[in-house]
Amino acid sequence: MTSGVDQSRTAHGYDRPNVVPGVSAELSGSQRGPSAWFNVSAFQMNALGTFGNAGRSTLTGPGIFVIDALAVKNFRIGATHVQVRIEAFNLLNHPNFGDPNTNLAQSNWNVPGANRIPTPGGGAFRTSTRRGPRCVTVQGVADFNSDATT
Repeated sequence: MTSGVDQSRTAHGYDRPNVVPGVSAELSGSQRGPSAWFNVSAFQMNALGTFGNAGRSTLTGPGIFVIDALAVKNFRIGATHVQVRIEAFNLLNHPNFGDPNTNLAQSNWNVPGANRIPTPGGGAFRTSTRRGPRCVTVQGVADFNSDATT
């Protein structure tokens, strides 16, 4: 989590926001989704001249869930060796989103009336996914050399 603004005036760009006391950054499983992965109200912009008090790696992303599979069948048709391969990547076609936006400055914290608290949507995912959609390939190989072994 970064504040996204050089509030510390050090020109390094890695300021962290302040944690709002008594407010949890975790959302329940039913509240988590692509539009909000964590509670943005648990953070506020650090004061001018300070680094902020949020720790490093205080939030976790959604993780990756992928099942890849491969099936191979070797057999003979007369003197010919034949191999058939079926490969499937992301077999269950599960979406694996990138990490949520953790840059406070990109979550409209400075909108008039927002009281320097980020607005909902600041914890939203980027539109890209970490892995692509399901991909299935079928391959066949025939070896007509009668001396070949499998």
